[in-house]
Amino acid sequence: MLDKISAKIANNWIEKKIIDINDKEIYEYGIILTMEYLLSLITTALIAVFTGEAVASVTFYTGFKYLRSYTGGIHAKTFAKCYVSSSLIILISVLFIKYNIISIVVYRMCGLPAIIYLVNITPIDCENKRVSKEEKRRFCVHKNKVVAVICFIIVLAGLCDISIIEKSLEAVVIIVSLCCIFA
Repeated sequence: MLDKISAKIANNWIEKKIIDINDKEIYEYGIILTMEYLLSLITTALIAVFTGEAVASVTFYTGFKYLRSYTGGIHAKTFAKCYVSSSLIILISVLFIKYNIISIVVYRMCGLPAIIYLVNITPIDCENKRVSKEEKRRFCVHKNKVVAVICFIIVLAGLCDISIIEKSLEAVVIIVSLCCIFA
């Protein structure tokens, strides 16, 4: 469906001479990526509204999106499968946080080994997404920066007693590490 929409948009741009016909495929791909990103963002916003947990939803989504980009691990074969599974992960994580299903102590106990794993083992290849040696090197640098920022925010949130942010980011590192372990 997104393919058809992106093709229509690209064709419209060609007719209006906004883009060259030779660049159609590139623009279609960019339009698809933009629509996928916006759909995920809108879904996260809806989760925030329906659960009443805007801070947890936004914190989890942001941490998850950036960390997953550089760690590798499980990747769905289609956008639809990725979208559904990611949305469910966000929803379940936010509900766990909202209803305090897991204590902060458990998040901390599981989060530290997850962080150590992510720093030392990732990025991980997956049959649906291979990572070259050069990509692994680049991803490792970016991943370590993202992990450092997440760790800093976790510690700061813990010191300021903002458990919703701490739990959200601890959940991110735990779930992302599990995505890598089971890849």
